[in-house]
Amino acid sequence: MRRATIGSGNHDTGREPRSAPAARLRAKLVAARREADELRDQLRRARYDAFHDALTGLPNRRALSERIDHQRTSSSVLACALIDLNCFKQVNDSHGHQIGDAVLRETARRLAHYTTDNGHFAARLGGDEFIVLFDTSTRAKPPASASTALRRLFTEPLEVHGLRLNVTAAIGLATVKSVEPADALMQRADMAMYKAKRSFPENRDAGASQVSSATQRDLTQVRARSGQPDGLPQTPRTEG
Repeated sequence: MRRATIGSGNHDTGREPRSAPAARLRAKLVAARREADELRDQLRRARYDAFHDALTGLPNRRALSERIDHQRTSSSVLACALIDLNCFKQVNDSHGHQIGDAVLRETARRLAHYTTDNGHFAARLGGDEFIVLFDTSTRAKPPASASTALRRLFTEPLEVHGLRLNVTAAIGLATVKSVEPADALMQRADMAMYKAKRSFPENRDAGASQVSSATQRDLTQVRARSGQPDGLPQTPRTEG
């Protein structure tokens, strides 16, 4: 009687290959690395959103506060220019918030370009108010040309949605010692800005228009081509 012998050939025993656990581990590591990258991106975006104005992309009040605190450590004075667009309400009332938002974005773009070139810091405070915090780490006061340079940003018409809008701005300069509270700087700048604002004829005449008659005709033509009624759709603005 022959005994059954167990052959030495390869048979499927139901066991997984030895390399399977290592492969699963590698897959888990790849997934964990991907999740960590996504989390970092989300945190980076959340921080950006927390410190930047959603409409213009400029730093907001929170970012300005951090910048002031940082500047106190490297300078004995704080200096700023508070900027308020003249007759911005008329732009919104006449052309709608879509055009108004575009004006704010173009204003922000010009301020960002100016501050980047000069080492200063620009932020949007909300509405049509902006601020430039000057770099005073190497000088005791803002450059004498600062006011002129900022006003020059508004001498050229703002081109938005095919329109050329003549928008001016009231600018208030202020300087305080760095040991003083930030509120003192803002109050002085606010007073200087409103003094400058009263000097503009268009602000004394509530019915004055900031837009030339040629711009009015252009706007009518744009609306006629697009089939829009008088007054563009209003979109809500996010305050900084």
